[in-house]
Amino acid sequence: MTRHAFNVSDTFVIQGRGVVVTTDKRYEDLPSWLALKIGDDIEIRSESNPVRTHVAGIEFINPWTPKTPFGFLLPADVPNDRVTVGCEIWVTEASVINPPRCE
Repeated sequence: MTRHAFNVSDTFVIQGRGVVVTTDKRYEDLPSWLALKIGDDIEIRSESNPVRTHVAGIEFINPWTPKTPFGFLLPADVPNDRVTVGCEIWVTEASVINPPRCE
């Protein structure tokens, strides 16, 4: 199962590292169920074929505040032209906080 987490608002390339994706969500606006971690699988959905990849890094801007846009790094093998503004980022259940069960 996958869930839509956010959309791409901007990208830029760090040579030798990969594409940095800036999302349309600030840290304070991220879904409460989201716990995206380095290594988690994601799917980038657009009008063309989806790109299945993973999170290579979580970007932090200094100084950080809850109003800072959320951004993350993709692996170096993901081409910048496959991650365009407006693409949807979908996550797997590995990135979802599961509330404890009451039994």
